[in-house]
Amino acid sequence: MGARNLARIFGLPRRLCAAIKRAELRELEHERKARCASVHLAAPGIIRGFDAMHMTATDGPAYWLVAADASIPYRTTIATVPSYDASHVIEVLRADFAEHGRPLVLRLDRIACQRTPEVESFLEEQEVLALHGPPRYPCFYGQLERQNRDHRAWSALLPPSSLRDLEVAGCRMKMTLNTKWPRPSLDGWTPEQAWRARTTLDIDRRELRADVNTRTRGLVTVGVELLRAKRIAIESALKERKLLTINQGGWR
Repeated sequence: MGARNLARIFGLPRRLCAAIKRAELRELEHERKARCASVHLAAPGIIRGFDAMHMTATDGPAYWLVAADASIPYRTTIATVPSYDASHVIEVLRADFAEHGRPLVLRLDRIACQRTPEVESFLEEQEVLALHGPPRYPCFYGQLERQNRDHRAWSALLPPSSLRDLEVAGCRMKMTLNTKWPRPSLDGWTPEQAWRARTTLDIDRRELRADVNTRTRGLVTVGVELLRAKRIAIESALKERKLLTINQGGWR
């Protein structure tokens, strides 16, 4: 109900009703945030998100494949490919890991091309854990979903472009967002500066994988769906190692 209707029903000044309305909306937002959880990663390099964004090129289909750290808004890769399939996913990730190092965990969605035996084998070879989110729940990929709004706004300003033009635009966008945008959340640093200042993670990847696999098998045994079981196992293993903190109601 709007302020005008409140004023009409209760015979109050519209300005007072508008103030009541603002206060009520503020309280509703506080209640919503109190029901949420704040997720904090101890350092960059622990989890990296990976997603695709559909584009349109003048010479055929095109996709931006985006990889970004989950701790700071640093895009490690924005690659332009003509098709979104397992071979391109592996090709882009291999180059991303070679240039920016391997994360402990790669956060993926549930699309089929990211769950093929070839992708799973590649990630196992790289000793990177695959973390697949819940079905039809984009909030799980919150940071990268928010970053995609920047990517869509940037792409909306582009003229009709070929695949090669989109590749150049993607590289320029990544450089600009990483190096030209100081963030209050990073104490005035740019994402690039925060990434370069990161510390080296001293984690035994084989021990972490073995721990996650053991936890996953135990959950599957009691009837938990495989991808959900692995998601819970990864979260628990990271929390136990003080790499991940989740505070319920932390946004109040």
